[in-house]
Amino acid sequence: MMKKYLIITFILILSFQLYGCGSENKKAVQQAGTGHSNVKFVDNTPADSKSDTTDADDGNIREPDINISAGDTNVIYSKANEIAAKYTSYLGKTIRIKGSYKVEKAPSRYYYYCLVSDPTACCNSGFEFILKDKTNYPKNDGEVFTVQGTLHSYKEGDNTFLELIDAVIVK
Repeated sequence: MMKKYLIITFILILSFQLYGCGSENKKAVQQAGTGHSNVKFVDNTPADSKSDTTDADDGNIREPDINISAGDTNVIYSKANEIAAKYTSYLGKTIRIKGSYKVEKAPSRYYYYCLVSDPTACCNSGFEFILKDKTNYPKNDGEVFTVQGTLHSYKEGDNTFLELIDAVIVK
């Protein structure tokens, strides 16, 4: 029950931030964590188009389908919002994003995010991520890093959430 209130509060705060920044896309999919046993995973990606973030042969990180780790903050922020708004076109794609690390503790688990601020630093966009090896998360909130993973969505109630799964930290 507590997690539900935390998620609703997070969504409301993010919604107000998007509205306050004059975002053109007020229907952007909100990012939040998984963790309930009643979470329904929605995977609309054909099996033959799923991609892993590493090459099986040598473990090297391969080039992503979409790289928004380079460029100025405005470009990264805008592209992250575009992906969230039109997420069905990006499901199953490998995405690399550079941003600030944020971790939140809920009663049943931790949620890890890569967040990008808009140029005025009033609003954040980004993605929840789950590392493939479940270790080596950045050490401190606010630490700038780059993460790469496969975009997936899941439903909880009437809400759709996005996350990068099988993610790796890119050095």
